[in-house]
Amino acid sequence: VVISDEALADCLPLYRNGEDITTQLPMEDLELCGMLKMDFLGLRTLTIVERAVELIQHTTGRTIDVRDLPLDDPPTYDLLTRGDTVAVFQLESAGMRDLLRRLKPDRFDDIIAVLALYRPGPLGSGMVETYIQFTHGLEAISYEHPSLEPILKESNGVILYQEQVMRIANIMCGFSLNEADSLRKAMGKKKPELMAKYQEQFVEGAAKNGIEKKVATRVWELIVYFAGYGFNKSHSTAYAYVTYETAYLKANYPTEFMAGVLTCEMSHVDKVVENIEECRRNEIEVLAPNVNRSHRGFWVSDGKIWYGLEALKGLGGKVVEAIVEEREKNGEFRSIFEFCERVNSSTLNKSSLECLINSGAFDTFEVPRSQLLAVIESALARGQSVQKDRQAGQITLFDLLGDPAGGNSSQDPSTDEQYPDLPEWPDFERLSREKQTLGFYLSGHPLGAHDTLIQHYATHTVRQAETANDNQKIVLAAQISKITKKVSKRTGNPFWIAVVEDRTGSMEIFVNQKLMDEYAELLKPQSIVMLMGASRHRDTNVSLNVKQMFPIEESPRHLTDDLSVLIELDSGPQIEDLIFKLKTVLENHRGDTPVFLVMRNENDEKVVIQVGRESHVSADLPLFDEIDSLLGCRHYQVNRMRAGWQ
Repeated sequence: VVISDEALADCLPLYRNGEDITTQLPMEDLELCGMLKMDFLGLRTLTIVERAVELIQHTTGRTIDVRDLPLDDPPTYDLLTRGDTVAVFQLESAGMRDLLRRLKPDRFDDIIAVLALYRPGPLGSGMVETYIQFTHGLEAISYEHPSLEPILKESNGVILYQEQVMRIANIMCGFSLNEADSLRKAMGKKKPELMAKYQEQFVEGAAKNGIEKKVATRVWELIVYFAGYGFNKSHSTAYAYVTYETAYLKANYPTEFMAGVLTCEMSHVDKVVENIEECRRNEIEVLAPNVNRSHRGFWVSDGKIWYGLEALKGLGGKVVEAIVEEREKNGEFRSIFEFCERVNSSTLNKSSLECLINSGAFDTFEVPRSQLLAVIESALARGQSVQKDRQAGQITLFDLLGDPAGGNSSQDPSTDEQYPDLPEWPDFERLSREKQTLGFYLSGHPLGAHDTLIQHYATHTVRQAETANDNQKIVLAAQISKITKKVSKRTGNPFWIAVVEDRTGSMEIFVNQKLMDEYAELLKPQSIVMLMGASRHRDTNVSLNVKQMFPIEESPRHLTDDLSVLIELDSGPQIEDLIFKLKTVLENHRGDTPVFLVMRNENDEKVVIQVGRESHVSADLPLFDEIDSLLGCRHYQVNRMRAGWQ
C-alpha cells in the first residue's frame, strides 16, 4: 500500500485495472520519490487463535486473553523442548523441531532467538551451533570489550539482532541513533560499499571512548560478518509472541487448538490429513461428521473434535447453514425423512444427501448407509411435498399434534418410514465412499489392520518420503490407488506410474517393464504392499523408484534378516535403571539382529553405541512390543531401520 500526503495522481503514474489501482513504478523508485510503502500481512494463524479461544470459552467457560498470557508457562516450554510443534506458528518444520530439542528453550527470549537463528545464513555459518554451546554453558562466553556484555548478554554473546549493532555503534563509537539506524539499513541491504563508508567513523568513534583500534577493528569485523545474517529483533519478537500464543494453546488446550487449526485449514485436504494425524498422535479423537453434532467448522464437545460440515466435498455453504440453523431452532434430527422435511428443500438435492450419507453424517440415525442411499429420492420427494403443503397453509397431521415445525413432535417418525432390506456396505466400499466425500479416510484406513507391521518395518511414511533426499533408500507401506501405463518418448519402452497412499498423503511410484512382469499381481488398485526403493527428485516432484515389493503380510520374512534396531534414549535421572531393564528385554529375545543405542553426551551431541553381540536380538513383533511397553514415554523413541539404508 502506497501512502502519500497528497493525491497520488498528482505525484505518481498510476494504472487502473477494474476496481484496482496500482502504481507504474517499482518499490525502489517509489522510495526515491519519497513515498511511504507499507506491507500488510494477513496471517491465518491469527484466525486459528481466535477460533481456539472461542472454543475454549464454549468448552470450559474460561475467557483467554491472548494479549496477556503468562510468559513463563511450564507446559508451553515443555512442549517446545520436546519439539512437539506441529501446527505451532513458525515451528512446524522438522529442522526447526530438531533445533528446539537441542536448544531446549525455557524463556521467551529463546523463542525470539530461535526465529532469528533458523535461517540459511546462521545455519550454514555455524552461528546456530555456537549459540547452543553458549546457551548450555558448553563453551565460555567472551566479549571483545566490557561494553558489549550488557548489549549481547540477552543473546549469549552472539551478535544476533540488527538492534544490537545499532546499540554497539551508539555506545562504543558515539554514533547518533540516526547514524546507527543508517548503519542498520546498510546491513539490511547487504551492500558492502555502504558498510565500508561507516568503518572509519566506527573505529575513530571507538578511539574517542578510549577503545583500542585493534579491539574496535575486531568488533567491526564481527559486525561485517554478521551483516549477512542479522535479523530485526522487533520483527522476530512480534512473530515470537504469535508463536508463543499457539504453543501455549496447544500445550494447555490441545483439543480446542487443533479444532481451530482444522477449521482454518479445512479447504486444504493435505493439511487436514496432516493435522488429524497430529490429533491421533496426541490421542485427540476426531469424529466423523454428524448432522446432530457438527457445526460449520470443526467443533469440540466432550473432549472430542467433531468434523466440520463445511469441510465436506459437494456440500455447499447454504446447505450447511440451513442444517445448523434448523437444528439449533427446532432440535436434533431423527431420520433422513424428517431431515428432508425440516431443512429448506431449496438447498437440498440428491448430491448433498449422498455426501452426508457417504461421510457418515447420518450414522446417528442408526440405519445402514446402504439403506439410507436407497431412500434418497423418496425422502427428498416427501420433504418437498411436506414443505410445499406447509407453505400453502395446509394443516398436516404433525400440526394437529402440536408440531408446527413438522417432524419435531413426540410421535415416532419411523412408523411410516420404510427402508429396503439391504446389507451394509463392506468396509472397503464404506471407506472408499468416505474418501470421495472427505478427500481421505477418516473412520478407518485400509492400512489400519497392518499398523503393527508398518510401525516396525517401514522406514518412511509418504509425507516423510516426500522430503527425503534424492536417491535415499525407503521402505514404504502403502495402498495402490491408481496405475497408469505410459511410453517413454526417448526409448519407446513402456513404463507405469502408480499412485500410492497412506494416512499421511499420496505419491507416485515409477515401475519399469521388468518390475511389472515380476509384480503384476501386486500392481493393482486397492493392493496393500510394502515397497522398497529410492526417492527420485524431478523438478519439484518427488516419486519413488521401486526396486522390490511384496504383500505387507510378508514383511517379517523379507525385512528381518538385515534389520538393525535403533533405540533413542533421552538422558535423565532414571537412565541407568532404564538401560538395565532394556538389557534384560534384549537378552530375553536373543538373535542375530544388531542393536544400536542413541544417546546424548555432556556436550548434547548424539552418540551411537552398538551393544555387544550377546545382546543381539530376534527382530520380531514380540520384541518390539516389549520395547514399546518399556519405553512408552513420549520422551523416548524406538526406530527401526534397515542396515546401511539411512
